[in-house]
Amino acid sequence: MTCLAHQSTLNSYLRSLNKRPSRSLSQNFLVDANVVKRFIDQANLSPNDFVIEIGPGPGAFTQEIVKRGVHLTVIEKDRDFAEGLRVQYQSSPSVNVIEGDILTCDLESILTKGQKVKIISNLPFQLTSPILGRLFPLYRQIHSCLFIMQKEVADRILSPVKLKAYSSLTVFSQFYTSAKFCFNISPHCFFPKPRVVSSALFFKLHSPEIEKSKDFFIMVRKCFNQRRKMLTSTLPFDVKSVRILLQKMGHSEKARPEELDIQSWLTLFKEFHTPL
Repeated sequence: MTCLAHQSTLNSYLRSLNKRPSRSLSQNFLVDANVVKRFIDQANLSPNDFVIEIGPGPGAFTQEIVKRGVHLTVIEKDRDFAEGLRVQYQSSPSVNVIEGDILTCDLESILTKGQKVKIISNLPFQLTSPILGRLFPLYRQIHSCLFIMQKEVADRILSPVKLKAYSSLTVFSQFYTSAKFCFNISPHCFFPKPRVVSSALFFKLHSPEIEKSKDFFIMVRKCFNQRRKMLTSTLPFDVKSVRILLQKMGHSEKARPEELDIQSWLTLFKEFHTPL
């Protein structure tokens, strides 16, 4: 099949399936072959890598990934696109097509390959946070993630402390990953055109410093849900002890959630944690 990252080729393929992009599934397809290649280059793929592509749609990224000689599993929720991919790659033993939802499929069984996988996706905008929440805790089985997402969400993930964009999502991402900005993508590179700019981000997953992640994030989210309040008012610990520790870490005793970097959050939790 000719390159699906061209508008004319994509239109022809969609007509052959009697398909239109689904707004409910956030189907916005890249129609710029240079951007597709540049994006996949960011994944640093090597022959025989195990790769999972989430939501490939018609398969523009899939075409570029297959060129790298990897073992590829694609997970596609849309039945028509999943079947189309099966037809395209029916003679390719290194490509496995799964019709399913990344949020509900048995992902753990897919990941048990004896080798960490690399995950690639143009994420559905409205599902970005749930998908990150599903994948990042699987750091023992996932090597890295390369994602396209709404620039506003990417800005929150990459935000320095003390900015409005700095949030519990920032802390969550840093807890499990080291995130790197790759490049922005204009709406004109997609069909249909989204209303916002997109960003490509690369995440290298790592083991978190603490095991009780659930309790840690209950603490973090509780504070960010009341981000205008001082931490001494929202943390369920002894106020005087919190003040002393904040000052020891170089923060004001009146510090608010957006002022603490990931290491400060971890220190607070390690120092004071009791079941919440």
